[in-house]
Amino acid sequence: EDKTIKMWDISGKNLLQTFAGHEMEIYSLDYSMDGRFIVSGSGDHKAKVWNVETATCMYELGGQDSHPNNMHKDGVTSVCFSPDGEYVATGSLDKIVRLWNINTGQFVHAFDDHKEPVYSVIFSPGLS
Repeated sequence: EDKTIKMWDISGKNLLQTFAGHEMEIYSLDYSMDGRFIVSGSGDHKAKVWNVETATCMYELGGQDSHPNNMHKDGVTSVCFSPDGEYVATGSLDKIVRLWNINTGQFVHAFDDHKEPVYSVIFSPGLS
């Protein structure tokens, strides 16, 4: 509830990094397969891509700086990296799944045929 992500060394029980920048509670996290990035989804209508090494936000996906058609209009409940690490999918209470290019932070596509809020997104293994 403190609106941050904390990365821990479990064996030593040491706090390694704190990622701060969301304005509401965080609903979902995913770790990239190469271990370089974390993506988070929050009640603040934003998804953020974080650099693990520096604990800095690289991209804000669907936030206020996005084109109005690409903005999340409600909380981001689910986030997922594609297996190849090229994309992030975000699911939202606004009933839309959005696809983002991880290298540029740019919006790629919206899947908007859902009748209810989206609580989980995942990529099929072997597909991007």
